[in-house]
Amino acid sequence: MIQQSAAVIRFIRAGLKGGEKGFYIAPESTATKVLDAMSARGTNVNTAIETGSLTVATPKETYLESQDFDPDRMVVSWRNPSELPGPPGAQPFDSRAR
Repeated sequence: MIQQSAAVIRFIRAGLKGGEKGFYIAPESTATKVLDAMSARGTNVNTAIETGSLTVATPKETYLESQDFDPDRMVVSWRNPSELPGPPGAQPFDSRAR
């Protein structure tokens, strides 16, 4: 879990630094730990969330909204990442390794 969190932190921080916007889905307890660690390392998480550069949601709020995981529905919902919330001109996070 520590390695996974470290990777998530690096990925999100790099995206925010590059002016991209992101959507992070994780259980609330995991998201809290990751966001706290990012804040401790100098990332202004509150500003990122307030400006829409970073959206954080739980699985229940996203792909488990209907109480089950439907991969086809999930793929369709992410076809147009430009529809994610965020500041004007921000680009979705690039999913390629940095």
